[in-house]
Amino acid sequence: MRGRSLAAAAAALAGAALALALASGCGKSSSSTQPATNVGTPADLGRAIAAAIVPGAVLPTNADTSASLMATMDVLDIREALALFYAGGALVDAGAVTTRVTTLAPPGTANVALDRSSVNVLGHPQYFYSTFASHPVGIAIPFDATSYQRFDVAGSGGFPALTDSILSVDMITVSAPVIEAGVKRSSDLVVAWSNPESDTTVYVQCAVSSYGDTSHVALGVLVPDPDGATDVPSARLQTLPAGLARLSVARYRLVYHGSGVSRIGLACEAVDIRSITLQ
Repeated sequence: MRGRSLAAAAAALAGAALALALASGCGKSSSSTQPATNVGTPADLGRAIAAAIVPGAVLPTNADTSASLMATMDVLDIREALALFYAGGALVDAGAVTTRVTTLAPPGTANVALDRSSVNVLGHPQYFYSTFASHPVGIAIPFDATSYQRFDVAGSGGFPALTDSILSVDMITVSAPVIEAGVKRSSDLVVAWSNPESDTTVYVQCAVSSYGDTSHVALGVLVPDPDGATDVPSARLQTLPAGLARLSVARYRLVYHGSGVSRIGLACEAVDIRSITLQ
């Protein structure tokens, strides 16, 4: 399956930009807080969002790409928060946004601000939020299936203030394929994890992307976490070139709250990554 593109989801700018960002797997950081001076394109927005996401994150196939999104993610122990606020056909400024983290000295909690960045698209600023630029080694948000990930949004003229949270997930332990496995594109790739949980509202989605061509992604079959295994169909693997590739396996919880302009998705995603060789 080809990764979703901006062209394919032009009616949902927020979801399309995020899809392109996750498909590209870029890892450069960006900390601009002012609109760009050039005209820009949706692809520019996608690249900017890509630079604000830990490489290897996965966009679940059951995500509503027309809704706003607040998400936490742990990719190989790098933990970050991301937020996109969608209203009136644009990614809007929602004021100051913070997420709750744990502290060791003194023991307790504190708020960490998400950096607000923007890119002009056809003359109009499009905003997104992330902690990755200013915290490239991650922030102390818990992933243990008992703690909640909390966001506080100050709000603006374009988006209402809100406070919301989502129950975290545990890290996933991939048992197959082994690291650096040779994978034949002519067969389905079986992906298994050794610590399946009983919560049927938690899902697993995997994705394979070539290190040589990051424009396409082969997505695995979306399954409930208790299944313990899924696969990436050979028909999707064959859209990728032979050679070194990255397998991302994401355990996530995704819920939606509100309606209308304030409809927002909250996601918590824990990702294990390993290199494989497509043959």
